[in-house]
Amino acid sequence: MIAAALESSTRAASLALIVEGQILTQDLTGSRAHASDMVPCLAQLCQQAGVHPRQLEVLVLGLGPGSFTGLRVATATALGLARGNGAQLVGLPSHETMAWNYLESAAQHSEVMVLQDARGGALQYSHYRQANELPEVLCPPTRILIEEAAESLPRGIPLLTDAAGLLAAGLEGDEETEVVGGIKPEAASLLQLGLKHLQRNGPTAPEDLRPLYLAAFTPKMRAR
Repeated sequence: MIAAALESSTRAASLALIVEGQILTQDLTGSRAHASDMVPCLAQLCQQAGVHPRQLEVLVLGLGPGSFTGLRVATATALGLARGNGAQLVGLPSHETMAWNYLESAAQHSEVMVLQDARGGALQYSHYRQANELPEVLCPPTRILIEEAAESLPRGIPLLTDAAGLLAAGLEGDEETEVVGGIKPEAASLLQLGLKHLQRNGPTAPEDLRPLYLAAFTPKMRAR
């Protein structure tokens, strides 16, 4: 199988490609840190593996939550490639990839929460449990107000977040919550999890490939 994953929910976007069981990855950093670089970087990755993008059989897309531009470009790229070569699509929340990545390596824990600063006085929160190789979704990515976080978030469950999320939630110094940093959405993990989902649940219909934005997109009118 030849499959690729596109993860663009954070500024540190990444790509992954699997060909005959070998996974190649590409981080979009430095001069290639823009969403518009995703297509040429994917073509370069395919060239390294000796395949053409038209040979892709599966495309896995990280749906966020994330910024509008990155997710929009990645979604358009996946839909365009699938339309051109008939590749199957799999869309997964980026939080689920983070949770799966953690639960696979933390045998002592069966549940994990993900918390992300959504700006504008809000957070994106999700909750997962390990179950039969795939995470069970206890709460999908949900936007909550900062003032609700301290009371509504369960205690005693590991929390995947960064300093911004922890500070925004007002949980710094909370002894009941084990905070885990350093885990971010990555295309390599997204690719592996996406293929497991494909095997068990089948592909995602193109019309169901809906990005999850940190906040509702509101077009701004330029002053004349």
